[in-house]
Amino acid sequence: MDEILEPGRIELVEMDNTSRDSDRTAANVTLQKTNYRVNILVNSTGIIALPKLEYTKDGFEIQFGVNRLARFLLFELLKPALEANASPESSSRVVNLSSSAHYIAGINQPDDYNFEKSEYNDWVAFGQSKTAKIYIANNIDRYYRSRILYYKCLS
Repeated sequence: MDEILEPGRIELVEMDNTSRDSDRTAANVTLQKTNYRVNILVNSTGIIALPKLEYTKDGFEIQFGVNRLARFLLFELLKPALEANASPESSSRVVNLSSSAHYIAGINQPDDYNFEKSEYNDWVAFGQSKTAKIYIANNIDRYYRSRILYYKCLS
């Protein structure tokens, strides 16, 4: 990556999205490396349609945990810096990449995110995670529009 990254402009931070502890550590490292100057957060895609049911280190269905919970936690942890560094001249931006997979499935009942009461289906799990990611995008727009300029993108 050294060949394509401009030194001092872009920093890479290691993060294991199957662990909330790793997400928290990555957010703290990011805040330290940037001296709390964060203006852009890009939440990219994650896991797609795993054929068998797997869980994060914290016990969540892995697609829901990685594609939704990790992204939401990272936003929440970086939100104070995003808000503090936004100005009328240079707003902060949050980009959530999703897909049309949200058409496949909505979100399971609150007591069945982990497919404990229904049969696991890889595409339903993926669709659930993408629907949840769109909910994140809509909520960020609804609650933080005046402080963080937000774009939602579908890929």
